[in-house]
Amino acid sequence: MKTATGAWRMSRRRCIKSEARLKHNAHAGFFIGGCWKISCICSISNHPISIHIDRLTNSIINVVSGDVFDTEVHPLTAKDKPLLKKGWSFDWLAELRSFEVFKLIIANNPTVIQGLVSLTDKGDHIFVNLVENAYFNIGKSKVYEGVGGNLFAFACKLSEEKGYEGFVTFFAKTQLLGHYERTLGAQRVGQSTRMIIEPDAAERLINHYFGNK
Repeated sequence: MKTATGAWRMSRRRCIKSEARLKHNAHAGFFIGGCWKISCICSISNHPISIHIDRLTNSIINVVSGDVFDTEVHPLTAKDKPLLKKGWSFDWLAELRSFEVFKLIIANNPTVIQGLVSLTDKGDHIFVNLVENAYFNIGKSKVYEGVGGNLFAFACKLSEEKGYEGFVTFFAKTQLLGHYERTLGAQRVGQSTRMIIEPDAAERLINHYFGNK
């Protein structure tokens, strides 16, 4: 027999997966089996996620020294414009005009952004529009590891705080579907490039990065 919580999770999962299947209708809203109404995601910034999840840590780690640095996540604002002039692949100020954007920084060092994530509250889960590592955290000469995992863990934590049990979805580049399954515990939705992080996987990410905070 399913518990009430288990049935609720199944209902939410069906809703999210149904939304993915109906994403061609940009303005649709619908009910599936009595579950919550969900609007289609086509009006959302649908950048396929391509960030490399290099390592799951309990914060971020300096690659050379192995030192661990506590991190904080804060909303990005227009005042951060001077910090976005160099090395970013996406126009984050434009993203900020349409979506909530959050910056990852090392505690007590607010002038250096380690990574950015754009999120949308879908009413029953959090959708990751876009996520990017700072240029100095990419490639063989990267300074810190753990940034990508930290940003996804924050999305899961936000989902949990809003009462969505940690449910998070995003679109991935086709060649990275398996990578996100292995590193984030995400699951592919059917044959699409949409992925879903369900509560158990979300809890593991949250515990990695926020367990002691």
